[in-house]
Amino acid sequence: MRISGHPSVEELRQALREKDVRLACTVCGRTEFSVEEAAILSGGSAQGYGAHRLPRTQVVCENCGHVMSFAVAKLQES
Repeated sequence: MRISGHPSVEELRQALREKDVRLACTVCGRTEFSVEEAAILSGGSAQGYGAHRLPRTQVVCENCGHVMSFAVAKLQES
C-alpha cells in the first residue's frame, strides 16, 4: 500500500495492518482515534548543529486522550 504524507486514521490503520500491527490505544485498548500532525524539533544530532524537524503523524485516542506518534516516512518504506 502507498500511504500518503498526511494519512487518515483508516489509511494509517491499513498501513499498520500490512505490517501485522493492530492500531489500538496502548493505555485503554480502544480503537477510535483522531489524527493530529506534528513536526517535533530534535535537540541536534550527529548530522549537524542545531535542531531539525521530525515529521510525525499523531493519533489521539478518543476515549482517554493518549497520543501515539508515527513516522510516516518509515511506513512508506517497502
